[in-house]
Amino acid sequence: MRSLQTTRNDARRQEFLIKMRMPWTKPREPDAAKTLYRLVVAQARHPAFYVGGVPDTLEGRYDMLVLHVFAVLRRLKSEAEMGRDLGQQLFDTLFDDMDAVLREIGVGDLSVGKKIRSMAEMFYGRITAYDIALRSDQDHATALGTALARNVFQGEDAADEKGQQLARYVMAVLQDLEAQPASDFVVGKIRFPEPDAYLAPMPRQTGHGDAMGPAGQEAG
Repeated sequence: MRSLQTTRNDARRQEFLIKMRMPWTKPREPDAAKTLYRLVVAQARHPAFYVGGVPDTLEGRYDMLVLHVFAVLRRLKSEAEMGRDLGQQLFDTLFDDMDAVLREIGVGDLSVGKKIRSMAEMFYGRITAYDIALRSDQDHATALGTALARNVFQGEDAADEKGQQLARYVMAVLQDLEAQPASDFVVGKIRFPEPDAYLAPMPRQTGHGDAMGPAGQEAG
């Protein structure tokens, strides 16, 4: 029998996917969202993540993009309507970029929608896991590290250690974002801590990935 929590999670997931297809009903500020997105992509591409053990694959790069978008969306959520609107615009910008790149690399029209949906489900699964970790009763950094080990470093050597290391960086990101005023976000300003301060060089595995990397690598 399905648990109540599972049913609720399924309902939230379905609502999220439906919202992806809903037209905008309020004025947009695309310049701010696009600027935030470019800054998020630049941070997600920082070499320290991949020296620190994140798989240098298409999927690994997509994971870093998702992680940073999650952090920004979590901060924006505390800014009521403005934060929700800008967060939705950031989300739309992300998947507009993914859609455009899929088409640029030759994915056919009939396949683009399926790939985007798969990426959206992966995105939602990741951010749900991270959100649950940050609302858990145990130490948030430890819980987040476990979620990162499972999602980003699954099957890799020293996955737990890598997950905890990356979690320390994410907690610093969340703290820094909390200190930044909402007035910065609405004009496309955002600052991230230097990942080098939190991520020591770690052995990493390389190979083929089938997810979408920052600013548009193919997703699976």
